Amino acid sequence: MPASFVRLFFHDCFVQAHGPFLKFPLGRRDSLTANRTLANENLPAPFFNLTQLKAAFAVQGLDTTDLVALSANKCAHSFGRSAHCLFILDRLYNFSGGPNNLVNFDPTTPFKLDKNYYSNVKVKKGLLQSDQELFSTPGADTIPIVNKFSGDQIAFLKLQ
Repeated sequence: MPASFVRLFFHDCFVQAHGPFLKFPLGRRDSLTANRTLANENLPAPFFNLTQLKAAFAVQGLDTTDLVALSANKCAHSFGRSAHCLFILDRLYNFSGGPNNLVNFDPTTPFKLDKNYYSNVKVKKGLLQSDQELFSTPGADTIPIVNKFSGDQIAFLKLQ
């Protein structure tokens, strides 16, 4: 449930450009409705390349560091078991289909919010293409940020 909550918060904040503050002792008051159209139009797709990811984040006024920091939390990628195979079938089964099960975003510490998302991406274990793009795009300015966060949990958590 915590991973689902973080995912919901990210999706709503990203689509409606709220945040990055998380203040809701009695519930959120900055948005009383979800907007499916905005979500479909604005949320980065799991198959986006780095250029597309940067463009989606820039529309929301977010920079490259925001992209790398929030990628661990978009859909709760740093913890939780919430990826449906439909988002990874192409990569997992070489475009030949496969079962529709849930899989862990973080195979090493799936129920802990930590820097392991970045360590996983560095060893090509990013679950979604959009995760792996942060480290596997040659010459990308996201690589030093991934390196920083994978080696320094405090730096990563300070941005949360």
